Amino acid sequence: MNRVLKLTILGGLSAAATLGIAGQMPSNSQGDGSVQDAIRFEKAKDAADARQAAIEAGRAQQGGTTGRESSQQPKVESGVQEAIRFERAKDAADARQARIESQRAAASNNAVGNADRRANGQK
Repeated sequence: MNRVLKLTILGGLSAAATLGIAGQMPSNSQGDGSVQDAIRFEKAKDAADARQAAIEAGRAQQGGTTGRESSQQPKVESGVQEAIRFERAKDAADARQARIESQRAAASNNAVGNADRRANGQK
């Protein structure tokens, strides 16, 4: 009796799972919409690329310099700024390490002092 009940429950669960999976399968009408969405996306991406190319062409004509010359100056400035940020971060890390070491030294001295007091019978 118990075995039959387990088989019935197991069979019902597997049938429910199969029906649930079948209900989640996409239909063909949704496939057409996703293809159209992909086409619209590609067209929008192409239009954005064309706008960006026009903007860059306008900058090259207005600047009077080549793209290489105009792009080198910000790189040098950003390199200097990056070096300054690095040095400041390094100084902050050194200060944190010094503070940690001084706290450890103070704790160590305090522990030694407590041990001496205990050895002498003082509290």
